[in-house]
Amino acid sequence: MEARGGAAEEQLQPDIAYQLWSILHRSGDEMDPMVKFALDLKSELESNPQAPLRDHLTQKLDALKKEERDILNQIEVKNNAREKLAMEMKKFDLALKQLDEKKRAIRQHQKYTDSCLKDLISKESMLKLDIIQTTGTAQANMGGLGAYEQKREPAPPQQPAAQQMPVTQPFATNIPAQQQQHNVPHMDTIPARGSSGSSNSSNDSYGSSQQSDARRIDAVLWHLQNKQVKQEDVQRSLSEFESFCLSIDEAPWDPATYPHWVRCTKGLLQHLMGTLPVLQAFILRCLIEIVKRWNNTIITGKSKPEKEPSIVDVFLQNKALEVLVKLLHSVNIEVKADTAMLATTLTTDIPLKDAFGASGGIHALVSILKQSNNEFVLEKALTCVWHLAMSDTNKTVIREAGGLVAIVDLLHTENDVILENATIALGYLTRDDSNKIAIRKCNGLEKLIATLYYPSESIQSKAAGALWNCASNTENKVVIRQLGSIAALIDLLGSRNESVQENAAGGLWNCAVDQDNKRLVRELGGLQPLIHLLNSPVESVVENASGTLWNCAAVGENRVAIRKLGGLDPLLKLLLARNENIQENAAGAIRNCAINDQNKVALKDLGGLHLFIDLLDKTKYSVLEKLTSTLWICSINNDNKHVIRECNGFPKLLKALNHENFSIKEKALGILRNCSTLAENREALIHCNAIAKLVEILNGPPEKLTSGMREYAAATLWNVARDDKVTARNEGAIRALCNLLADKTPSVVENAAGSLLSLTINAENKDHVREIGGIQALVQCLSSKNDFILENVTGALKNCTSNNPRNQELVRTLDAIPKIVGLLKSENENVIREAALCLKNLAADRANNEMIVQYGGVAKLQELAERSASESIKKVASFSLSALSKHEAYPKMT
Repeated sequence: MEARGGAAEEQLQPDIAYQLWSILHRSGDEMDPMVKFALDLKSELESNPQAPLRDHLTQKLDALKKEERDILNQIEVKNNAREKLAMEMKKFDLALKQLDEKKRAIRQHQKYTDSCLKDLISKESMLKLDIIQTTGTAQANMGGLGAYEQKREPAPPQQPAAQQMPVTQPFATNIPAQQQQHNVPHMDTIPARGSSGSSNSSNDSYGSSQQSDARRIDAVLWHLQNKQVKQEDVQRSLSEFESFCLSIDEAPWDPATYPHWVRCTKGLLQHLMGTLPVLQAFILRCLIEIVKRWNNTIITGKSKPEKEPSIVDVFLQNKALEVLVKLLHSVNIEVKADTAMLATTLTTDIPLKDAFGASGGIHALVSILKQSNNEFVLEKALTCVWHLAMSDTNKTVIREAGGLVAIVDLLHTENDVILENATIALGYLTRDDSNKIAIRKCNGLEKLIATLYYPSESIQSKAAGALWNCASNTENKVVIRQLGSIAALIDLLGSRNESVQENAAGGLWNCAVDQDNKRLVRELGGLQPLIHLLNSPVESVVENASGTLWNCAAVGENRVAIRKLGGLDPLLKLLLARNENIQENAAGAIRNCAINDQNKVALKDLGGLHLFIDLLDKTKYSVLEKLTSTLWICSINNDNKHVIRECNGFPKLLKALNHENFSIKEKALGILRNCSTLAENREALIHCNAIAKLVEILNGPPEKLTSGMREYAAATLWNVARDDKVTARNEGAIRALCNLLADKTPSVVENAAGSLLSLTINAENKDHVREIGGIQALVQCLSSKNDFILENVTGALKNCTSNNPRNQELVRTLDAIPKIVGLLKSENENVIREAALCLKNLAADRANNEMIVQYGGVAKLQELAERSASESIKKVASFSLSALSKHEAYPKMT
C-alpha cells in the first residue's frame, strides 16, 4: 500500500508542474497571488526535484500561518496607537480653537489701534504739509503744483563760441491733485519768499528765512522717514517741497540757513535708494534744485560756513555718484531722465566729471543711448554725455564704451532735440584726435555731412562745428572732400544764421589746409561768399572767413581770383580790426596774395603800403611779422620801394630792428636791402643813420643773429656803400664786414665780400682794411669753392692792391699769388676777370711780377688773350699782360 501511494505521489508531481507551467503561460503578471504561488512552487521543485511535495507544502503552510499571526499583531498595535492619537487630536483641536479665538480678539484690537494711529498720523501729516504750503496769494503767484511744468533743466555748461544750447521740452508728470485740508489744528502759515507781510511778520516764530527753511525741511524729511505715512502724502509732501525749491530762484543761501540745506541734502540722499520710483523722481528733482542753488552760490562768490561741508561734498560723502549710476539702470523712465539731469547739474568741474565717468556713469549713459526708445530719456542722457565730454579723460572713456558709435547712430533721428544734442556731443568728442579717426571709421563723417542739410539752423551749426573739428585730421580732409562736404559748407556760408556761418567757415578753414581743397573752394564758388563774410558784424564769422582766405591764397590761381573778386580791399580794412586774430588772418591772406606781381601793384594803389608802414609800431608781433613779410615781398617792385620811402617807412623799419623776434628783424633787414638798390633810398637811409644801426646789429651777440640777419645787413651795407664809403668806415662797418668773412654761411660771406668790394674803392678804406686784418681774411676766402664768393673776394683784393704797394706786398707775403693765378682756370668768367685784374695790380711790384711768372700766370693769361671765347676776358687778359711786360721778369715772346 505504501509502495503504491509513493508511486502515485511521484506521478502527481509532473502533473502539478505541468499545471503550474500552464498557469504561468496564461498570465504574465508576477503580482497576481496565484502566479506568485506558482512561481515559488516551481522554483522549489526545480531546485530540489527529489524532495517530497507534501513536505514542501506543509512547511509553506506553516510559514504562511506564522506570517499571518505577525500581521494581525501589527494591526492590533496600530489600532491601539490610532486610538491614542485620536485622543491627542481632540486635545490639539481644542488648543487650536482656543488660539483661533485669541487671534480674532487680537486682530480686532489691532484694527482698532491701527484706525486710531492712522487718524492721528493723518492729522500730523496735514500739519507737516501745512508747514510747507504758502499762503493762498503766494501759491497763486507760484502757480501751485503747476510750477513743475516750468523748465527744469540744469544750467547748461559753457558752450563753444557762438553755439546755442538745445531747447528741451519738460517731461509731463502727473502730480496728484491737492487734497482737501482736514479740520485739524495747524501752525501759522509761513509767508512765501518775496511776499509782503505786515511789519510784525519778522517777529513771527516762523517768519524768518532760517526757521521757514528748517520747518519745510523737517516736514519733508518726516514724511520720508515715517513708514506709516501714506504714499500719496509722501508724494504730495515732496511735490510741495519741489515747488518751494523752484520758488527760491536759485538764490544763494544765507549762511544761517545753509546748515539746514546740508541736512536736507543728506536726508534726501539717504532715502533715494530703496524707495518707490515715483518718489525717487521727486527726490531727484528736489536734489537738482538744491545743486542748482549751490552752483549759483559758487558763481556769485558767496561763502558757506567754515565748519559745514559743501553740497558737492555731501553728495560724495554719501557715495551719491554710485547711487546715480545705479538709478540710470532703473526701469522707470522718469527716474532715468531725472538722474541724468542731476548728474549733469552736479558734475560742474572736470574732477567731478572724471569721477562720475570712473564710477561707471558713462557706461550706463551709453547703455541708455543704445537701448532706450524714449525720446525724453535719450535727450537727457545725451545732454549728460556731452556735458561729461568736456573732460579729455571722458572723451576717451565715451569712445571706448561705444558711445561715439551710439551717438552717430542717433543722427538718423527726426527728433530735433535729440539730433541737436547728438551734434553737440560730437562737437565735444571730436576735439580728441583719436575720436576724429574713430568717427571716420564708423562712417560718422558721412552722417554728419548729411546732417548739414537738416532744416534747422541750430543743428546745421553744430554739425558744421563737429566737421570743423574733424577736418583738422589730414585723412579726414580728403574724405570730407570726397563726400561732397566742401560744397555743403560753401552753401551754408549763405545762411542768415551767424552761428552757421561761423562754423561753416571754420570747417572750410581746416579743409583748406589741403592743397586740392584750396582749389576746390575756388572752383565751387566759395571765395565770393567768404569775401562777403569779411564785412560781417560778428567777429567769429570774420575770423574764420579771413582764416580760410589766408589758406586759399596759398594757391596762385586763388590770389588772382581774390583780387578780381574785390577781396584785397576788405582784407586791408581788417588790419584795423580790434580783434588781433582777425588782424593776423587778414595779414596772412594779404601776404600770400602779395606774391602775385599784379597784387603788389593793387595793394599799393589801395593804400596798402601806407597802412602797413603805419601799423609797424602798433600791432602785436604775430601781425607785425606778417606785415613786414608783406612789405618785403612788395619791396621787390621799384615803385613800391619809392612808396616805402615816401611814407617815412625807413625810420620805422630801423626801429623794428630792436624787436626781440628774430623773424621780424630779419624781414625788416630784407626790406631795407631791397629798398637800398635805389639811389634815392640810399640817400634817405644814410640820412636816417642806417649804417650805424646795421653795424650795431652785426656787432651784437652771435646768438641773437640769424644767418639771414647777417646776410641782409651785409647786403644793405653793400648797397649803401656805393654812395657813402666814409661813413661806413667811421661807423665801424668795415671791421664788422671783415669779421663776417669767417662766417660758415656762404651767402653771408658773399655779401660781406661784396660790401668790401664796394668800400675798397676808397683809398683810405684800402689801408683801413689792411690795418684791421682784412687782407688776411680775404686771402683765406680764396680757398672757397663758391664762385660768387671768389668773385667778390678777388674783386676786393683787386681794389685793395690798386696803387697800394703795402697791400701788394702783403698779398705776396700771404702766399696769395699762386691761388689767384689758379683762379685763371675757373669756368666762371667773372672770377677769371677779377683774378686777371688783381694780377694786373699786383704786377706793379717787381717781386710779385716774378712770382706771377713763376707760377705760370703769364702763360695762362696769354692763353686767355688768344683763345678765350669771351671778348671781355681777352681784353682783360691783354691788359694784365701789358702790365706784366713792363718788368724785366716778364718772359720775352719768341
